[in-house]
Amino acid sequence: MVKIIVDSTCDLPLSDRERLDIEILPLTLTFGEEVYRDTYDITKEEFFNKLSQCKTLPTTSQISPAAFLEAFQRLGADGSELLVITISKNLSGTYQSACIAAEQYPGKVRVVDSSLATTAFALLTELACRKRDEGLDADSIGAYLDLIKQNLVIVCCMNSLENLHKGGRLPASVTILGGMLNIKPVVLIQDGTISILHKARGMKAAVQWMVDYVANQAPDTTLPIGFIHSANPQGALQVQELFGQRMAFGEAVIQEIGAVIGTHIGAGCVAIACFWKA
Repeated sequence: MVKIIVDSTCDLPLSDRERLDIEILPLTLTFGEEVYRDTYDITKEEFFNKLSQCKTLPTTSQISPAAFLEAFQRLGADGSELLVITISKNLSGTYQSACIAAEQYPGKVRVVDSSLATTAFALLTELACRKRDEGLDADSIGAYLDLIKQNLVIVCCMNSLENLHKGGRLPASVTILGGMLNIKPVVLIQDGTISILHKARGMKAAVQWMVDYVANQAPDTTLPIGFIHSANPQGALQVQELFGQRMAFGEAVIQEIGAVIGTHIGAGCVAIACFWKA
């Protein structure tokens, strides 16, 4: 028997804990002196409301090895194998914490770096659960995830550069100029790294460019696709509709970005998570 543990940056709602039969361990989020457990103590709506009112970005803290070890001991007490999936090691130290705990735990643990976060991470989790339900062991599921994640990407239209500036990732001059010109960057996130694909004048043009770009790559429609937003559900529905006009696709989910990634992306963005064809 395999039990699956993920961290909260997959942005799955708590209701999916029962549906998927998984354990979700929270990162912590700090606004000033207020500390919240991601997903458990603060909703996504509450988070984006607080984010819009703060001058300084909140900070996030990785899950500790001790927290992972406690979960391993609790969930593995019946002899189950454990499969852990985490946010990209390029985005957080949470993966390393899981590896440290796995070395201290006497039972079977397979740790997988999702290579991304948010809905892309959630898609991997969904597929891992299906493989578990088919009877695969932890190592076989881990090998499957390691294979398909190589083609997993997020293409994102950012509504504002302000949070990247607040987080020290952009100089003020670029942020101000981008705001004055209504520049909306389209970025590719793969293997925990971000690269700018295009800069569009206005959100409508950025969204259309993103949809065309992803459709032209001909993603693997045998695997699920995610339409993502940050406090912008209508935007995600629009992207799904536009994408459907470009190409047929199968299973799809709409999901909201949570606190950890939302801190840097900000509100109003839309994105697509998918697998390129191998």
